[in-house]
Amino acid sequence: MRDLLTTAAYAGIESAKPEKVLRSSITLDDRELRIREEKYDLTLYRSVRLVALGKAACGMAGVMEDMLGHWIKDGIVITKEGHSVPLKISDIYEASHPLPDDRSVEAAKELEEFLRSGSQDDLVIVLISGGGSSLLTSPAKGLSLADIQTTTDLLLRSGAPIGHLNTVRKHISSVQGGRLAQASLGAQVLVLVISDVLQNHLDVIASGPFMGDSSSFSDVLRIIDEYDLRDDMPVSVMDEMRRGQEGLIEETPEVGDPIFDRVRHFILADVVTAANAVMMTGKQLGFAVDLIDPAVEGEARDVGRRIANRLIDSMRCRKVPFIEIYAGETTVTVQGTGKGGRNQELALSAALVLDGIKNVAIASVGTDGTDGPTDAAGAIVDGGTVDRGFQAGLDARAYLNNNDSYNFLSVTNDLFMTGATLTNVNDLILASGNPRL
Repeated sequence: MRDLLTTAAYAGIESAKPEKVLRSSITLDDRELRIREEKYDLTLYRSVRLVALGKAACGMAGVMEDMLGHWIKDGIVITKEGHSVPLKISDIYEASHPLPDDRSVEAAKELEEFLRSGSQDDLVIVLISGGGSSLLTSPAKGLSLADIQTTTDLLLRSGAPIGHLNTVRKHISSVQGGRLAQASLGAQVLVLVISDVLQNHLDVIASGPFMGDSSSFSDVLRIIDEYDLRDDMPVSVMDEMRRGQEGLIEETPEVGDPIFDRVRHFILADVVTAANAVMMTGKQLGFAVDLIDPAVEGEARDVGRRIANRLIDSMRCRKVPFIEIYAGETTVTVQGTGKGGRNQELALSAALVLDGIKNVAIASVGTDGTDGPTDAAGAIVDGGTVDRGFQAGLDARAYLNNNDSYNFLSVTNDLFMTGATLTNVNDLILASGNPRL
C-alpha cells in the first residue's frame, strides 16, 4: 500500500511541474505567443520582460526562457531559498518562507524598480506560484519587517486559512493587493499562475499583486478579532489598521480600477490537476479510484481523523483494492512546542484511528516538498505506525497534542521526503485499502 501511495503522490506532483504545465498551455509560432485561446504578437511590443514569483518561480522562468529565447529582454525571479536553478536571462533573488526576512524586502524593492524601469509599450509576463506572499514583502508606510513577521506568525499559529492570512498581508504591505499593477506603468501584463489556493481566488494567490482587491481595513480588524489577537498584535499594526478603517490610509485598488485594464490572468494548473493525475495512475495500477473532495479545509487533526474513519468504513463495504483522493489545505492551531506541519499532523491523527488495522494506509503530502518548517513533504502512515512508535518508547497521542508530529514520524520512518519539487498546488491526501488481503 505504501509503495502505491508513493507512486501515486509523485504522479500528482509531476503533473504540476512547470515544464509540463507551461508547455501544455503555451506555444510560440514564429512571432505569435499563444496562451490557450489568446494570441499576442510579440513584434507589437517594445520589449518582452519576465517576472516570476514563488516556489516554482525558477522552473517556470526556465521554461519561458527556453520557449521565448531572444524575445525576452530581461527578467527577475524571486523564489524560496533552496529552490533556485540556473537561468540564462533572469536575475534570481532568494528569500524566506513562510516568514519573510530582509531578503524578501530587498527582492520586493528590486522588483518594483524593475517594473518602473519599463514602459506602457512593454509586454510583461508574470509567472506566479505558491509562496509569493512571504517571498515578496515590503512593509507599508509606518510598519517594519518585524511587524509583518510577528503578524504573520500569530495568524499562522492561530490556524488562520490562507484567505484570511493574505487579506491581512495585503493591508500591511506596499506591493500586494494589486499594487504591482500600479508599478507596471500601463504595460500589457500577462499573469500565468500555478495555483496553490482552493477555488483559485486570484486576489488570494501570492496576495494578488496584480489583482484588484475587494477586502478592506475593516475586514482585517474582523479577522484579527476572530482569532482574538488584538492584544498580541504589534501596536503599530493595530494603529495602522484603525487609521485605514477611518479612511486616513488609502485602501488597496479595487477590481475595475483602470490600472488593471491591461492585466490578464491565466490559471494553468491547480490541485485538481494533481488529483486527476493520481486518479489516472491509480487506475493504471488496477485500483478503484474515487475523488472524494478536491477542496479539503479545516483543522488538520480533525480532517485526518475523519478521513481515517471513512477509510475504515470503505474497507468494510468495498470488494476490490481502492484509493480515495482528497486535496486541499488544512490548518494547524499550534498549542504545543513541537515540530511539524499540517500534513504530518493530519497523518499522525489518522494513524491513531488506524492503529492495528491491516492493509490500509494514508498519505498526506505537500506538493511543494515542504510541510511547515520541516524538510519533509508530509507522511505516509498505516495501521502499524502507532505501534512502531510505542516500541520506541513514544506516545503518539502525546506527540500529537504537542504538535510534534515530525519527531514521532521520523522515528517510525513514516516521513515522506521529496526535497524541493519546484511546484506548489496545495496538498494531496490519499487513503488506500485492500479488502482482499
